[in-house]
Amino acid sequence: MIEREKIAGLVERAIESTDAYVVDVTVSEDNDIVVELDSATGVDLDFCSEVNRLLNEALDRDVEDYSLEVGTASLSAPFKVRQQYEKHIGDDVDVLTCDGRKLKGRL
Repeated sequence: MIEREKIAGLVERAIESTDAYVVDVTVSEDNDIVVELDSATGVDLDFCSEVNRLLNEALDRDVEDYSLEVGTASLSAPFKVRQQYEKHIGDDVDVLTCDGRKLKGRL
């Protein structure tokens, strides 16, 4: 199985000269790799494609087969990293409490 830490390191190197940041990296037992990125200025398809290309160049399918998906964090997904909160200061957000209540407010 490909290690999550290896992928996270490769992603960090691929985005180091940009304002992008990693929201999440997951690797399943079947080597299904999903990378979620974001930035203060937004992440477009060309950027995701470039990161995907760099990761594919760094990995070897002949050694270990995998699937790779590089995309942006979903607008409806929970915030996972501090930068997401900072990016959305002043925006209206929905909060789901531990007891299941849905609250609306401005961050």
